[in-house]
Amino acid sequence: MKIAGRLFDKPKETILVLPRQDEDLVLRFVGVTDDKEFDLIYPEPQAQSSYNVKLGQTVRNVFDPAYKAKMQEYYRAHNAWVFLKSIAPSNIEWDTVKLDQPETWSNWQEDLKNAGFTINERNVIWQAFQECNALTDAMLQEARMRFLASQAALK
Repeated sequence: MKIAGRLFDKPKETILVLPRQDEDLVLRFVGVTDDKEFDLIYPEPQAQSSYNVKLGQTVRNVFDPAYKAKMQEYYRAHNAWVFLKSIAPSNIEWDTVKLDQPETWSNWQEDLKNAGFTINERNVIWQAFQECNALTDAMLQEARMRFLASQAALK
């Protein structure tokens, strides 16, 4: 796809370099553009439904505590999956994370901790992931200011 004559054909990338005594550690992130694979592996939970005589229709009980707990786990798994897909270009060999086993996806934090990453380093890793996959008001404002400055320079 082109916008204003410029080709856009790949997602955003972020590189994070963490200092180490022996050799700096480079982590690469790529923006995740599709989660169909996640949906195939981990379908969204469905609330139980029942026929409501008053309404004359079948309704789902989205207030059921068991359903809410399943949805919470679903969103937790989705976040972990997106993180793992985003950081995949780093070629990390996880100790306990298995991409074909959803119940292990959230282990990435513990694996990093066990590998000697500090709390702050893990937070910075999460922030780099967010920077690559999120869009905040601050990011939009910064981009807008760069654009306006570039336009003013043309005058």
